[in-house]
Amino acid sequence: MLKRVSTILLAILSPDLFNIALDKIARFIASTGFQQTRSVVGYLYNVLVKVNPRKSLKRLLPLLIASICKEIDVYRVGIIVDTKILPGDRILVWNMHLLSYSLTEIKDSILA
Repeated sequence: MLKRVSTILLAILSPDLFNIALDKIARFIASTGFQQTRSVVGYLYNVLVKVNPRKSLKRLLPLLIASICKEIDVYRVGIIVDTKILPGDRILVWNMHLLSYSLTEIKDSILA
């Protein structure tokens, strides 16, 4: 239900209002790593990509990729293979999860 309503609301926004919504969600994604909000933020991210893939991916993919690289290269998280998510891995999991949400909408164009 949230996804359907969000899609309609974001689709009818003017370009300026869409940019404001995109910036607010991008700032939230970049500054937050709450695991409890992962699915809701993932749905919003997915809707942004669905409504305007080019603009959304251009704004959000660099944030996610930079954060993933930073977590792996600088903080050395995700190195130990284990079934548990360690406290240090939470930001990496957050960003990988959001990245997967973006790929669900663009998978056909990637494979083409």
